[in-house]
Amino acid sequence: MNKGSGLTDIFVDTGSTYPALYSGLKTHPFPDLKDRNHWPHNIFLWLLLTVAGGFAAIEYYPLLLGISVTGIRVLSFGLFRDRNWRKKEKAFVETIAKTFEDSPGHTNLDDIRNFIKNAPLSYRERFLPDLYSVLLQIAVETPDDAHIHAFNKIEKVLPVSDDFTIQTKRALLSRNVDTVLEDHLLSEDEEKELRRLIKNLNLPENFAQEELRYFELASSNRKEIQKPLISIPSSIPLVRGEICYAEYKNTRILEEKVISRFQRNRVHYRKLGYQV
Repeated sequence: MNKGSGLTDIFVDTGSTYPALYSGLKTHPFPDLKDRNHWPHNIFLWLLLTVAGGFAAIEYYPLLLGISVTGIRVLSFGLFRDRNWRKKEKAFVETIAKTFEDSPGHTNLDDIRNFIKNAPLSYRERFLPDLYSVLLQIAVETPDDAHIHAFNKIEKVLPVSDDFTIQTKRALLSRNVDTVLEDHLLSEDEEKELRRLIKNLNLPENFAQEELRYFELASSNRKEIQKPLISIPSSIPLVRGEICYAEYKNTRILEEKVISRFQRNRVHYRKLGYQV
């Protein structure tokens, strides 16, 4: 979008241009870290026990009142326990992540094993994938041997599903490839880093086939750009001084056109697009 004095241009895709070389590359999202709905948070259960307790107190039903009071105490204990475990889980993830980031070799695997042993299943299922994602992102952002080696050891300890690990690694690889190919070019250093990332993530050979195919495409484009221009014979007459370096059959000559104009909030807009 271009802004001039009192005039704003909006460029729209008219379908006249050829698709980008990397338009078929998929972006994979990170897997959801869904929190389980613990029973102490059930608002209907609280409402039922409160109403039952109020009714029992008014009509004087000792048994119903006792059940209601006991139920509310159990719910309160459940809420306290849930809050306590969430606090522990958060401190655990933050502590392990900080140690891993600052000094990966000092990450204590026994602390992780003890947490896995003592934490209830529902909390392990929620927070261990969270820890895995955080550590993996740190290892990818700091891909030195110390972080990679430490992560590979931790990965064997964490009881995270294969499906989750594959989705997380796919999302991280996808995000890094998208970032690198944003300018539609792939330097030798960028290609080396991406190939190193695939190797460090311990990905199976067929896992990154799609990304590797685009690496080859980007690499061939880079080599073509870097090659010196060589003149070739032209199939059409050239004006004196002109030199032919390439001929293309499947081409389009495009012209920029004003497709429409409109005004909104006292600002004039032009929609611009290319036409063949």
